[in-house]
Amino acid sequence: MCLRIIEPQQAVPVLQDKGGPAIWETGAILRYLADRYGSPSFWPDDPVERAEVDRWAEWAKINVAMPQHVPTGSTLSRMAEGSRIR
Repeated sequence: MCLRIIEPQQAVPVLQDKGGPAIWETGAILRYLADRYGSPSFWPDDPVERAEVDRWAEWAKINVAMPQHVPTGSTLSRMAEGSRIR
């Protein structure tokens, strides 16, 4: 497995796997990696079972990660360099 992290437009995270296209957005990266390299016990082959895993991942993103991320990371990454408070 050859993974390369790249930063087009200075956006992180971005993943490029084996010279393929750049994949951005955390959820898309995680689903790509799970589909490509995950075992069926981690990322089921059956779409209905996989949807159950994906549903909980989306729930966690909105209910756990977002409340912690929005006030800090998103604000700073979307502000012009001179407008950032350090």
